[in-house]
Amino acid sequence: MVRALMAAQEFSWHAMSIEDVVRERGTDLDRGLSSEQVKQLREQFGPNALPPPPKPSVVMQILGQFLNPFVGTLLVAAGIAVGVATMGHEPGAPRGLARFSDAIAILTIVIINAFIGFYQERKAEKALDALMKLSAARCKIRRSGEIVHADARQLVPGDLVLLDLEGRVIRGGRASSELKMHLALYRQKPGVLCVVHAHPPSAVGLTVAGWGLDPPVVPEILFAMGRVPTVPYASPTTSDVPDAVAAVVASGCEAFMLARHGSVVLCDDPMTGVLRTEIIEHTAKITIAARSAGSAVPLPEEEIRRLLVLAGR
Repeated sequence: MVRALMAAQEFSWHAMSIEDVVRERGTDLDRGLSSEQVKQLREQFGPNALPPPPKPSVVMQILGQFLNPFVGTLLVAAGIAVGVATMGHEPGAPRGLARFSDAIAILTIVIINAFIGFYQERKAEKALDALMKLSAARCKIRRSGEIVHADARQLVPGDLVLLDLEGRVIRGGRASSELKMHLALYRQKPGVLCVVHAHPPSAVGLTVAGWGLDPPVVPEILFAMGRVPTVPYASPTTSDVPDAVAAVVASGCEAFMLARHGSVVLCDDPMTGVLRTEIIEHTAKITIAARSAGSAVPLPEEEIRRLLVLAGR
């Protein structure tokens, strides 16, 4: 599916009519994709998921148990014990392997600790894999004229979810959990063609710390999207969110932060939204770096107004 996203950049999907999208994807609005189409698309694009990171081999996991300061200290102690036993020739000193009893005891502890750590790590991996399977997202989708329940990983390009402006599903499956906010924004700003909602970690972290991006500390964000205020926290997925953002949107903001939640960008196409979200995250990282160095001094209000005029906002 990652390949499908890359291929999708060749088309301005946001600017195409439903009929054009359906024709391009070969989808029937009444019956959905056929079983044969789904099979071919799955073979072409793969599952609807990012590839999992490679897991280390058993050998590497075992060796990894030795790579921590505590085990390193024990190994150094064992080496010293071996050296002392080898060089010691005092009368009455133990002979044979008995001379290395301290080193053997230490190494035994290290080996037992390594295998216990390895066992616990493997057990945790299996538990996590099982949890991921239990929490896998599922959806309803129309295929071959029937509504079928499927794992979200089984979705392919061409599976469509059609909604009206009240959020009612006309055809297809299940929409975003933040549907209420998206619909409210489209109703309030009819000229907006795209709403990009994301969770940039540094920017969200700023709001958790009680900080924000307005007033900004750098001018770039003003040229890209104007001021980016922070909307007070509201419970995600509820109607409290669109109520909270209404005033900010009415003021003409093109982007804003949802406290403890994420960012929202109003724009003309998805790629612009992605790029502006990157600018939000970049500005947040600069702000955090400045505060870590001592203080993040914002731009003066007079300079902000001047930059907004220069940006044509």
